[in-house]
Amino acid sequence: MRVLCFIVLAVLWSTPAISASSQYTECLLAFNERAGVGDKAGAIEPGECALQEGINDSSVDQDQLASLAEQLGLAYGTVRKKEKEIRSIQMAVDIYDRAHGELSKQSYQARRNLAYAHLINSDDKAAARIHSDLVRLKNTHFKNDKVVQGQLDLLRGRIDESRLFLKAAMTKYKSAIKAFDAAGDQSPDNIGLAYFMTGRLYMARKKDKLAIEYFDYALEIYELSYPPGHHEILRTHTFLIQAYSRKKDPDGATPHVLHVARYQDDLEREDPKPLFRRAPTYPLKASDNGFQGWVQIEFTIDKEGFVKDPVVIDAERPKLFNKPALKALEKWRYAPKVENGERVESREVVVITFVLRP
Repeated sequence: MRVLCFIVLAVLWSTPAISASSQYTECLLAFNERAGVGDKAGAIEPGECALQEGINDSSVDQDQLASLAEQLGLAYGTVRKKEKEIRSIQMAVDIYDRAHGELSKQSYQARRNLAYAHLINSDDKAAARIHSDLVRLKNTHFKNDKVVQGQLDLLRGRIDESRLFLKAAMTKYKSAIKAFDAAGDQSPDNIGLAYFMTGRLYMARKKDKLAIEYFDYALEIYELSYPPGHHEILRTHTFLIQAYSRKKDPDGATPHVLHVARYQDDLEREDPKPLFRRAPTYPLKASDNGFQGWVQIEFTIDKEGFVKDPVVIDAERPKLFNKPALKALEKWRYAPKVENGERVESREVVVITFVLRP
């Protein structure tokens, strides 16, 4: 997943004889205003207006027009208009190359965004072709640039991962981290993303301890640049919850559960949302004798998402299953219920089952 950011485009004023049309300027200002406050969907209409006016107006600065096309493409991507995203970013590449020559230095970022757009559209072949162009561009314009090298390694890793070449992808992600580190780069969409993708691959290989290590590194980078409720921070906390859950470590998961509970969907969550669940230990006596059963428990979820005051309502084979069911439930964590924008306690009921696997 790439990190998308909207660059506010400066309106370039020139002499009255060659000034851009007022319609272009008005639409561009509206695009900047809406994109600047994160209104991606709302930015599309004025962005389309500005782009069309700019194409028809020879006085518009071509680098500015290319940047507009690129940012409009990213806006399309956030609302899942994939074909328009690709077409708009490709237009940016073409404008840069017409103004500055084939594989221009100015087109580097747009080409990289275009490769990611193709990846999201499941076209790894197109992304690989663009990666090859970017390698040529690097060797021409950015030969000793460690950040660019890291970005290309990160992109290559994403391409390899999309093709399920996971070992090759891991190698590229770690190479990207090394390059970014050598350059002193601490940006979230470079080294932060490289750490996150490495952690995700370790998790896929069920190496949860290493996954947690890399997710923690990613979180440190993200927290330097993003507010606590940013989607990249919440995503990383969620993966950490999953990793700790597989390790059966509720204490390790707890701070991440609390963070997600505090910032995820706070204004809309009418019911509690389970974030961490630990399966109960199957009693040896029950398994040895082939006994199965269930336990129905009523409990409170407090404002921080912890379970308290559990009470068994009903059960099958209560002498065998009540104690392990209660012990497991005490480790569960929730995003609590929200009323009028405030987290509140709630009383819930759950049935924990004990079923022997064949």
